[in-house]
Amino acid sequence: MRTHVIRAGFIDEGGLDAAMSGASAKELDTFWSEVAVLGTPLVEKDSKRVTFLWRRTPADDVGSVYLFVNRVTDKDNIPLGMMNHVEGTDIWVRTLELTDTTRATYCFRELSPGQVQEVGPPRLERGGMQFDPLNALPPTAQIEGRYGMSVFRARLCPAQPEWESAEALRHEVRGTIAERTAPFPGADGVTEKRCHLYLPAISTGTTELPLLTMFDAEKWFGGLGLPRALDFAIAQGILPPIAVVSVANSSMRDRMESLGTGFDFLRHVAEHLVPWAEELANENGLSLAPRGSRERLVAGESLGGLSALCGVLEHPGVWGTAIAQSPSLWRTPQRGGSPMDMQTGGGGEWIIEQFTSPPGVAPAPRIRLSVGTREGPSLPRAHQLALTMKESGWDAEIHVYDGGHDDSCWRGELFAHLAELLRN
Repeated sequence: MRTHVIRAGFIDEGGLDAAMSGASAKELDTFWSEVAVLGTPLVEKDSKRVTFLWRRTPADDVGSVYLFVNRVTDKDNIPLGMMNHVEGTDIWVRTLELTDTTRATYCFRELSPGQVQEVGPPRLERGGMQFDPLNALPPTAQIEGRYGMSVFRARLCPAQPEWESAEALRHEVRGTIAERTAPFPGADGVTEKRCHLYLPAISTGTTELPLLTMFDAEKWFGGLGLPRALDFAIAQGILPPIAVVSVANSSMRDRMESLGTGFDFLRHVAEHLVPWAEELANENGLSLAPRGSRERLVAGESLGGLSALCGVLEHPGVWGTAIAQSPSLWRTPQRGGSPMDMQTGGGGEWIIEQFTSPPGVAPAPRIRLSVGTREGPSLPRAHQLALTMKESGWDAEIHVYDGGHDDSCWRGELFAHLAELLRN
């Protein structure tokens, strides 16, 4: 009887293959019961080795299992994510080396015999990527039950209690959430888009509230659960009270057209979305910080990060602070460029050139950049952008985290930037 094959809370794929190959159904049940108590993935103490596990008895419709780990097993590293099947069992395993400060989303995809995992972002839909059911951390996204993204958090990774703690997950939102549909310029002309507003629960007549404008509302006000995390952070005194207004994309195609250098869309956000937030705040007896002040912030990630940078460039009378996370520096006003441009030494020239001139308002708008160690050539380009900003008189700082192009990193970075910017 093979029992307790996991030693000191860890076993690698080689050891697991040797110990469990041809195991009986009872032995497998014992093994998975032990794994469930430990939780996955398994992390070796005082080592960088991490073992990911997936339970699936091979069948006619499953020939292999792919483990997606953001910026670790994707892009050119897809072969690294192909899991090993322990012969005669329902165990699929892959052991990777990850740093003690890594944070990354991950998920699994069951592939049919002969099917090859394509390059590109994971498909978060039925039949796509499945989250890890034995991981105690809440998924960053969950679709139709078992589909979504799990989070790996290494032992020295900065904590995100607002997003991951049991107390935060039980928190009931005390603030007000408003929604409406409004016309915006989009991929097919004028498009109806969902708008969301969060107002904190504070007494009327108190100090002026900061207002944060965000993009990708379908994600932030949807699967990521920004209102609950933010409301919890405010209640715990982690963040001061802040209002947030955001607009959703109607499709991926619409996102590609609107964000980044979609100047018509950005103008509509400044001239229509922001006034809607001001109007509702006023109706609720709340005062917002003046337009153009440093307490009027715009934030985004990826293409939305570039939108945030364009926001302080194009509309300094609306926003005085930008938080740009992993901005898509390759994008140009002609909707040209590609992420591949960054691989060949190009990309980023246009947006860097925009910040070679000093800011046209005083005090200089504040800009906070974030980029991950696993984002390849985007990392040195972001550093170049930050240095250019500083030399030109912009109040710019850059923070580098151990991770990739990843929601699980961006949400923590967002709150860290807000804490720094709003406590000054």
